[in-house]
Amino acid sequence: MNKTQSNYFNMAKAVCDVFDSSRQAWEGKVLIPAAYERLKMLCSSVGTTAAKQHENAPEGHTAAKEEARTVLEDLLFGVGRRLRAYARLEQDAVAEQQSSFSRSSLDLLSLNNLLNHARAIAEVCRVRVEQLRPYEVDEAVLTNLQAAIDKLTTLAAHRDAMMGFRMENTSSIISLLSQTRQELKTLDALVEGFVDDEAFLTVYFNARRLHDVRGGSKKGEE
Repeated sequence: MNKTQSNYFNMAKAVCDVFDSSRQAWEGKVLIPAAYERLKMLCSSVGTTAAKQHENAPEGHTAAKEEARTVLEDLLFGVGRRLRAYARLEQDAVAEQQSSFSRSSLDLLSLNNLLNHARAIAEVCRVRVEQLRPYEVDEAVLTNLQAAIDKLTTLAAHRDAMMGFRMENTSSIISLLSQTRQELKTLDALVEGFVDDEAFLTVYFNARRLHDVRGGSKKGEE
């Protein structure tokens, strides 16, 4: 949640605390108990969704993906240089064309294009593995290259999935807080209409203040 959402959520929880600690002032009032229970359920849902949003933060997954990309680019560049040496000496036009790339050019490729390029290089090397042995490209090297391709593919997919979950949770929080806002407005009307306890009213509307949000008034007008 951003700061404004977090402030609003904290205010809603504070309102729930006021109701919990002053039940004698409202439990017998018309419609208020049901509205309070709806608010409590919404606060619980917001809290659960916010926790999931935090769990699906992309920073760690992005860092792991970028580290795996660097490993793959380094391996790919090394294999590419050896493949190019082979191609020049053996006059293999296909291998030379595939190996014509610089280290910096790999950084400029999109993730999918990098993976496709790596797979193409791996395949070119596999069908020439016997000829490439003198150039220090053997099954072990190709196994390492394939492992790096597979790892980056998996991490990228996982990171994208986390981003999807996070966006879904973020959308849910927006919807839940919107419902919370409407429920609090309903409670305002019910409390003002049916509660006569001045101490409760003072504490309730103090809790309804919006902290650190411009435009918040004493009664928490949105």
